[in-house]
Amino acid sequence: TTCNGHGSVQFDGSCQCQSAYAGSTCQYGDATTCNGHGTAQSDGSCQCQSGYLGPGCQYTDATTCSGHGSVANDGSCTCEENWKGANCNQARVWLAHTPILHTSSCPPSVAANTDLFRSTIQLAEPGIVEVHVQAIRRHTGQAELRLYRSSVVLDEALGYTPSYEWLAVHLHYIEYLPAGTHTYYVQSPVANIWGCGSDPTWDHMDVIVREGAPSTQFHRAQTTLGCPGGQSRCSLSQCTTRSQTTSTQDMPVTFTLSKTAPVSIFASQLLYYGARTDMHLYIDGNLILRTLTYSPSQWETGHVHWADELSAGTHTVHVQHRYNGVAGCGPTWGNLIVQKWDGDDLASPSAIELGDPRSGCPSSTAANTPIMQRSFTVSKPTMVIVRASLIRNRSGRSDLYLYRSGNLLTRTLTYTNTQIWYDAHIHWVGEVPAGTHNFWVQSPHTGWGCQSQWGNINIQVLGPVAYSMSSCSSTQVLNSAGSCINV
Repeated sequence: TTCNGHGSVQFDGSCQCQSAYAGSTCQYGDATTCNGHGTAQSDGSCQCQSGYLGPGCQYTDATTCSGHGSVANDGSCTCEENWKGANCNQARVWLAHTPILHTSSCPPSVAANTDLFRSTIQLAEPGIVEVHVQAIRRHTGQAELRLYRSSVVLDEALGYTPSYEWLAVHLHYIEYLPAGTHTYYVQSPVANIWGCGSDPTWDHMDVIVREGAPSTQFHRAQTTLGCPGGQSRCSLSQCTTRSQTTSTQDMPVTFTLSKTAPVSIFASQLLYYGARTDMHLYIDGNLILRTLTYSPSQWETGHVHWADELSAGTHTVHVQHRYNGVAGCGPTWGNLIVQKWDGDDLASPSAIELGDPRSGCPSSTAANTPIMQRSFTVSKPTMVIVRASLIRNRSGRSDLYLYRSGNLLTRTLTYTNTQIWYDAHIHWVGEVPAGTHNFWVQSPHTGWGCQSQWGNINIQVLGPVAYSMSSCSSTQVLNSAGSCINV
């Protein structure tokens, strides 16, 4: 009892302690006092092993700070960039990835105005939220897709095919939201045409959260122009008299960078004309990128996206059109959104932009050959956003696939019943492990591309750390700690 069973009592009543025990009565043990991660001293203190801190060697970067920070001797954490919370277990940049809800067939039977995608997120502090949706539909004629938050329509897009064919439709929206719970969902007024849920590479909704980013880090312009050709898709209270010409700087956005920083620019507009219709993206008066639609006297949605670094100073972005009075039809049918990374305490991402470097219009590249390859290296698991666009000139269906180091990530498709130009867009968000990664697009069909202004791939590497893709059920809430909470 004198030596607590961990030593031999001596003639003078003192204890000679066994190995791994210390103290006047051998009351301190490496396993108990120092939690097996240090050597107990005679005064009850611990000499901790490398990587362990605290009076009982109970704290580590991996356990106490969730592997995303450095622990101090008092157990407090200094979090890495893009992480927060007492234990650095809450991501500042995180992703809710949602597959299509209906997977019974291709396409499944889903009633009109029924949720196709649904994602609920919980913000602990205000931040910027970016939503991207891709869905394919099989239909004859026009079909609309709508993005909602709390019953409010945020964005609309549509596609047209003259016969019963597949076509991809995209939605994209960015906004600043307060702390709290927010629900996004996607619906269509057309039944039984959306999705091919048996193959997750076709349909997805991604919600990217920059929690804590100030509202000054994004700018959005929405069109208020009336609809072309006397068409009706917005109320008179939403739309002004149409006066757009080919020289009109439509949806201009002016912003200032405090330093050289990555900038992401996205524009979409509803287009209507009797022939091919082009939309051009300008930065500081320079033509950067183009898109087109080609469905005579039919509505189509045109998209352009660009991401790269811009220098410190003031910049202006706008779109222009090939013909007078062909674009826009109310605020939910046209957006130009600029997102920048120069003024918050989040880790600044890098942005990599590459226009189609090939010659020819279309290029003579063979089918199933990598196009627009871009590589980068990261030292830690990292979340990335990859977007690509490319025009093609052929008749029928044309698919475009996105690969990373030989692995198929996602795909999109186009259809025209005659040999005409059409633009394809593709988008993927996810986590990549440490190492070097090579992204590219390719197609099982020929006829793609028309040099750098008609096709691009851009990659945003969102800081030195990332939050893994998470997906909750449609009745659960996802928060920044990666938890799915029942509601």
